[in-house]
Amino acid sequence: MAAQTEGRNRSSARGKQKQSSEDSRELLMRVARHFFAEKGYEGTTIRDIVEKAGLNVSLISYHFGGKEGLYRRILEKVQSQSLQITEETLKSPGSKSEFEIRLLLYVERILAEYADDLDMFVIISREIENFSPMFQELLQPVFSETIVGLGMFLREAQKKGFLRKDLSSSLLANLLHGTIGHMMRSEKSRRKLLGVSVHDEEERARIAHHIVALFTGNIKGNGLPVNTESGETIQ
Repeated sequence: MAAQTEGRNRSSARGKQKQSSEDSRELLMRVARHFFAEKGYEGTTIRDIVEKAGLNVSLISYHFGGKEGLYRRILEKVQSQSLQITEETLKSPGSKSEFEIRLLLYVERILAEYADDLDMFVIISREIENFSPMFQELLQPVFSETIVGLGMFLREAQKKGFLRKDLSSSLLANLLHGTIGHMMRSEKSRRKLLGVSVHDEEERARIAHHIVALFTGNIKGNGLPVNTESGETIQ
C-alpha cells in the first residue's frame, strides 16, 4: 500500500514538473513576442524577457538554446498555424454558396489569429519588409504555399463558374492577403477614430464579410455569404 502511494506521488510530481516546464516555455514565448514586436530582434535582450517573465535566465537556454532559438520557435509556430488554416478551410467547393462560405471562414480564421496576437502580426510584417534570412528560411516557403493554396482554390472556383474567369487567381490571392494586412495595420487608428476593433468578434465577422463581398462581386448584388453558425446572412 505504501509502495502504491509512493508511486502515485512520484507520478504526480513528474506531472506537475512537466506542466511547470510547459508553462514556463509558453510564458517565455508570450513575453518574447511582445519585446520582439516592440523592439525588434536585435533590440531585444534575454534580460528583457526573463525579467518581465520573472523566470531564471537559464530557462532560455534550457527550452530554446538561446535568443535565436526562441525567435525561431516563435516563427515556426506561425508556420503550423498558417498551413492548418489553409488545409482546414480551402477545400474544394461544390457550389457558389460553399465557395463563399469557405472563403469567409478562411478570412475570419486569419483575422482571429492576428487579433489574438497582434505582436505576432507586427513581427511577421517586419520580417516580410526586411526579407531577413530567417524569414526566407522559415516563413517565405509557408507564405508562398499559403498564397498558392488560396490561388488554386480561387482558380477552381473560376473553372466552376463561381468567380470571373478573366481575373488572375494568383493576383486575387495576393490582393486578398494584402487587404487583410491593411485592416490589421490600421487597427490602432480605427480603434481611436471609429471606436471599432478586430478584437470584437462581431467586428471581425463584419470585416470578413465585406472583404469576401468585394472579392466575389457581391458588393453590387444581393447574394451575401451566410454566417455558418446562425444560418443568417451577415449585414
